Amino acid sequence: MRWWLLALAACHTDPPPAPPPSCGQVAEHVRALMPPDDANARPIHDVFVKRCTADHWGADVLRCIGEEPSLTARRHCREQLTPLQRDALDADLAPIAQRVATPAGYRTVMTEVVVALGDMMGDPSCDKIAGELRAYYGRNKARIKSARAWEKTHAADAQNIKHQLLGDLSASFEPLMNAVERCVTSEAFNAAMQDFDSEE
Repeated sequence: MRWWLLALAACHTDPPPAPPPSCGQVAEHVRALMPPDDANARPIHDVFVKRCTADHWGADVLRCIGEEPSLTARRHCREQLTPLQRDALDADLAPIAQRVATPAGYRTVMTEVVVALGDMMGDPSCDKIAGELRAYYGRNKARIKSARAWEKTHAADAQNIKHQLLGDLSASFEPLMNAVERCVTSEAFNAAMQDFDSEE
């Protein structure tokens, strides 16, 4: 009996991995993660289809995005793209997301900003964090300014959304607040943080 079990084990091979989702399926998943009333959902879906197909995104990237449980999961799927693929995606997404016109759009921008800031705050160097903050603000200045403009004319809605995000994004707020306390004497850090409140 023992030799038979050994022979059976030797013949066993793991089944091949399931094929990754298609570009269309990945794009539809991204759209489904966005609020249903977000006017940018369909254009963003179309950009994902276009860039994924044209730039031949790899199977690992497709699986990573296809398994994202939420927009705030922080699985870092974007980092699995090549630099050229990321640049092409960012370039096509930039014009879509410049203007915030709905509560859903405001929530999307604020979520992205808080998650991005939280991801930056683990570095022990306040100066390095400051550099990353300024680079991020430079890339996303138009969206952030548009969100702040919407906030001024929809103060009550904006306040409600902020309260919701305090609970939903506690994992990102904690390192952010820790860094603010740790870097309180860093001129570079404080100047970079002020960019996010600038009217210019």
